[in-house]
Amino acid sequence: MGVWDMMYLMQQHKKALALAWSPNLSAEKQAEYAEKAEIIRQQMIRYLERVEKQIGVQEILERNL
Repeated sequence: MGVWDMMYLMQQHKKALALAWSPNLSAEKQAEYAEKAEIIRQQMIRYLERVEKQIGVQEILERNL
């Protein structure tokens, strides 16, 4: 996953949150979109954790060179 994938996830998260708060949708649909937004948020968190871990490994390797 790269930067563009993260941007796509952010866009999808924003859309899902907007729909979750939309008064034009039923409570059931709002709940579905809220759940979808949470799943996307968790994907973004996992991505950022992988990036942080990778940066940490690179820093360790650079110190040992």
